[in-house]
Amino acid sequence: MFISAIVAFPIYVRYSQVIYLILDRNVGVRESLQLSRQMMKGQMKQIIFLQAAIWGIGISGFFFCFFPVFGTLAFSEIALIVLYQRMLRKDAVT
Repeated sequence: MFISAIVAFPIYVRYSQVIYLILDRNVGVRESLQLSRQMMKGQMKQIIFLQAAIWGIGISGFFFCFFPVFGTLAFSEIALIVLYQRMLRKDAVT
């Protein structure tokens, strides 16, 4: 299972912005896949750090009586949306 997660992580990173592109730009699936791949080129280190922080906060929320899990889920989504907005400004993908 660990090996499959290692193999799947780069694919996840490459296409992690697809949903935001579809909703924000109202583009089709194929175009959003291409735009996401273009946006995420060279961003692996940033995503690894962000996901590690999100997973760490989520696990800590899990150990404290499940209640903070709701807050950590909202935090993780907000963090990923902020990442999307930063990449739009940085790359100026059109």
